[in-house]
Amino acid sequence: MIDPGGKKILLLEDSRFQAKVEEKLLRNAGYEVITARTGAEGLTQIALDETIDLALIDVELEGGLDGIQVAEEILRVKDLPIVFLSACTGRSILERVHTIAYYGYVVKDSGEFVLLSSIKMALALSEAHKELKESAEKFKTMFFNHGAMMLLIQPHSGRILEANRAACQFYDYPPEKMREMTIYALSALPQVELAKYLQLAVDGKFSSFVFSHRKATGEVRNVEVFSYPMRIQSQELLYSIIFDVTEQKKMEAELRESEARLRNITMAAQEAIIMLNEQDHVIFWNPSAERLLGYSEAEMLGAHIERIIPERHRTAHNEGFARFQRTGRGNFVNRITELEAWPKEGREIIIEMSLSALPQSHGWHAVSILRDITEKRKMEEELRRMSVTDPLTRAYNRRYFVEVIKREIERKNRSGIPFSLTMFDIDHFKRINDTYGHEAGDRVLCGTVTMVQERIRKVDSLARWGGEEFMVLLADTTVQSALTVAEDLRERLSHLPFEGVGSVTASFGVAEFCLSDTSDSLLRRVDDLLYQAKKEGRNCVRHLSCEG
Repeated sequence: MIDPGGKKILLLEDSRFQAKVEEKLLRNAGYEVITARTGAEGLTQIALDETIDLALIDVELEGGLDGIQVAEEILRVKDLPIVFLSACTGRSILERVHTIAYYGYVVKDSGEFVLLSSIKMALALSEAHKELKESAEKFKTMFFNHGAMMLLIQPHSGRILEANRAACQFYDYPPEKMREMTIYALSALPQVELAKYLQLAVDGKFSSFVFSHRKATGEVRNVEVFSYPMRIQSQELLYSIIFDVTEQKKMEAELRESEARLRNITMAAQEAIIMLNEQDHVIFWNPSAERLLGYSEAEMLGAHIERIIPERHRTAHNEGFARFQRTGRGNFVNRITELEAWPKEGREIIIEMSLSALPQSHGWHAVSILRDITEKRKMEEELRRMSVTDPLTRAYNRRYFVEVIKREIERKNRSGIPFSLTMFDIDHFKRINDTYGHEAGDRVLCGTVTMVQERIRKVDSLARWGGEEFMVLLADTTVQSALTVAEDLRERLSHLPFEGVGSVTASFGVAEFCLSDTSDSLLRRVDDLLYQAKKEGRNCVRHLSCEG
């Protein structure tokens, strides 16, 4: 194959993004690259630079001449190898391409190996063709010694007149055996069909074909054959240059299979998979997306994705998507994020989204994998609530309340904002259980918690400390204000009727956090005050300020 060192390629590509990708690929492979965005620019470069070795042309050039027209203009002034790039393999384009002498046709996104192999083959083909034209002697020397496989064929009989060393080595036949054979013996095509291709090559209508050829060992290889009519000593022959493209075709087949397999996987995936184009419109919507979000594929293909985005998030989404189109980056790219989505049925759900960016010629496509985690979040919230609350009364449990006290102490030390603790115990609770039963006792505990929660603020905290003992943390509250709250709670409880029990009373201890306090010393002090209230007759409040 041709060494890319020193070879100069003219790249005609109107997509700035695609041109940068192709430039980088070619330069990394060792080529010198000149880039033009329009046909006119390309023709100017050809006129100014005699050292260009190959033109790599986008068939679908915009803004004037298309790629095929540019190639025709180039070939009018210079015998230059041309390789076409195209995102389309439509019949009309292929028929136009085949009307001119070109050296390769590569479908965009076929991969680095396919593009570089096509360029190397085109350069080798061009070099061979130029050498052929220089002189018969040079042709003979070139023909037999060239690294590319070459055959001279009598087109009407298919007889192989000459085969060079590379061809003999490839097909595993000695030269004398090759000269006894016809091209029909090598080709896997029926003779009638192959004869049609030979005639097309003679007529100059087609110059390249892909066939399956058999080697002497019986192995079948895919080959691309470039055939040109030529006259040697008044005899009309076909000069054929052959390239082994088995691996290239295998890779192309594997790519097609991989794409089909990927589509099957995404269609069968349990997760919702959505792809968006550069305009933020849906271009892929799998069945799991239908099940998750309620919209069918027919409803969503071509639709703007904002249909499933809650209105409060749409402005942020649009700004983020615009940034994503410019850079391929964003807050959600290549990470797992939790978001809200708005399904067709109108009930907002929580989704877990993984977003990937796919580079395209004019921007980026976004691929999102979505999973409904609404129930998971509800369960996690319930587990969290259960871990910090008392199962009977739903007040905070003792373990969590200790953490609340520690946080409030840190807040007090930072800001100086006071807080107070109130501890209370339902009087004669054992007698209630013994007399009316434990169910009645549970009703008293739950009713007491409900009453206290209705009286205190959201910033305050209530915990079941143990048995019939409860603790209230009053934020931003001095002991005098806490005393008022405690007296109000005592009064309310004494007038609160409980089914099957009647009214109950409670004893209260109230203390404010002082500068010398720790959480343990504060808890001991409020516990002592509660004990004092019970000792002094119950149904009363005892308190102590920091001054004593």
